[in-house]
Amino acid sequence: MPLYRTKQRIGPEAHWQDADPVLLKGELALTDDQEFLLFKVGDGVSRWTELPYASGPPGTPGKDGNDGQPGKDGADGEDGSQPPISSSVTTEEHSVAASSAAVKLAYDKAAEAATAADSAVSEAAAA
Repeated sequence: MPLYRTKQRIGPEAHWQDADPVLLKGELALTDDQEFLLFKVGDGVSRWTELPYASGPPGTPGKDGNDGQPGKDGADGEDGSQPPISSSVTTEEHSVAASSAAVKLAYDKAAEAATAADSAVSEAAAA
């Protein structure tokens, strides 16, 4: 089957209104002076000004669709060597105990670092 190429008539709205042609049945005619193309389809009888537009401005976006199913959980990572700073246990007693342990560990490490720094300063002063 051979392919045929057609060319549609296109022009500014004022041109169409001034000429006010009768479009052939099924003939498309477009206006090109708007933010979007407007077109009319001829019926073989009605003039341009009598035909309704077969297109219009874009409508408002529709509602969002439903969410999809949740994805699978990823693989668990390896446990780190640092203890947790807070606990996921919901009772206040356990949460305070876990936080206190983390604070004590941080304090002990800071005290070790301070002692090492003091020793280094003393050695440097003696030399």
